[in-house]
Amino acid sequence: MFTKTESVALVGCVRQAITGGNVFRLFESPPDCYISLTDERNFLQCNVVFSHSNRIRMIVGFGHPELSALLKYRQTALFVDGIFYVAPKPFEQCVILMVHDRVPCMYFLVDGRDEIIYRHILRWVKEQSNNCLDAETVVCDFEQGMMNAIRDELPKTGIVGCLLHWKQALRRKMASLGISRQHILVAMAPGNMDLMTVAKASVAQSKGMPYVQRLLNGQMDIEEDAEKWQAFWKYFAKTWVKTYSVDCWNISAMARERRTLVARTNNALEAYNRAFAEQFAAAHLSIMTFVHVAKLESIRFVQQLRDVARGVQDPPARISQVDYPRVPRSLR
Repeated sequence: MFTKTESVALVGCVRQAITGGNVFRLFESPPDCYISLTDERNFLQCNVVFSHSNRIRMIVGFGHPELSALLKYRQTALFVDGIFYVAPKPFEQCVILMVHDRVPCMYFLVDGRDEIIYRHILRWVKEQSNNCLDAETVVCDFEQGMMNAIRDELPKTGIVGCLLHWKQALRRKMASLGISRQHILVAMAPGNMDLMTVAKASVAQSKGMPYVQRLLNGQMDIEEDAEKWQAFWKYFAKTWVKTYSVDCWNISAMARERRTLVARTNNALEAYNRAFAEQFAAAHLSIMTFVHVAKLESIRFVQQLRDVARGVQDPPARISQVDYPRVPRSLR
């Protein structure tokens, strides 16, 4: 009989002998590339190494075929977010793709957070759908590289920048400028700053900003903080009109096109990311640990979908469709 320490050492020696020390060969080869010992469908969906700007880049994508098949649904909603805690070295983050309703369908290990990486991720996502991807919206955070990649790779898809993160950014800026807490609460109350997200994009700066300024002036005395508010609106124009395209946080175009909007935040995926991270005993464990956990998660979601289809389990509560806020006539 081997002790636990001896068993671990033996496994390490066997892996070293099989792979020659190259751990990447493990998840590329049977049976580790399969979903399980009894299911020989591939869990490994892509393993790409390419050169860009004189640098070798890496992307490894995993997904259960029954979950990635959900990408073929027409006019679906996608959620994209990255998580760093679970990424094994040498990867920088794990990018998770979730499809409505709250089903994580693909996991990508990547070595960066730049546009070229996100472009390749989206290309492989399209490949997994047999180029049938018909996403109506993609909800993501305000990463310029991610948004640029979505615009180019999915030109017909509406980008929904996470409303929660947008509001948090505005709130932090107000606080850093020394604007009083009470004034911040008023500004961030529903129907004030968030009107900027539904004003017609083409007039967001010329009409939307003056309208909201007048709205706030009518609700609080800002004379003492006039310079601070002037600095805030200067920041808003520079950051949210010039740096970020208005259409990444403004949904007026989607409202006119009557797109179905199931969420304005990435909360569903961020909640899943936290639950996924809890499956790991520590940060940045081995890549085989990551693959094992991702497989178990995928199998769990597949079983849930099968149980729902058979009527054994009730479907999870759906994300309610978002109602578009009323827009003042002058901002339409």
